[in-house]
Amino acid sequence: MVQWSNNDLAVIEEALKEAMANQADYQAVLAYQEVLQKLQGNPGTGDALTANVGEPVQDGFRYDYDDSSNV
Repeated sequence: MVQWSNNDLAVIEEALKEAMANQADYQAVLAYQEVLQKLQGNPGTGDALTANVGEPVQDGFRYDYDDSSNV
């Protein structure tokens, strides 16, 4: 059995957060969120985009609201 150090777990958590922030595939984000919740000891199965894990999850889409279209 693998013994994970606190540093190992911190690296894995950061990698999962980075992957979620840069992933456009919603199903992949849900999978990453599930693993992250298990690592953090949160067994909840809430929505990955609204779950409270310390920071908002970005789904990879960017919206530009440009008010200058009337110019």
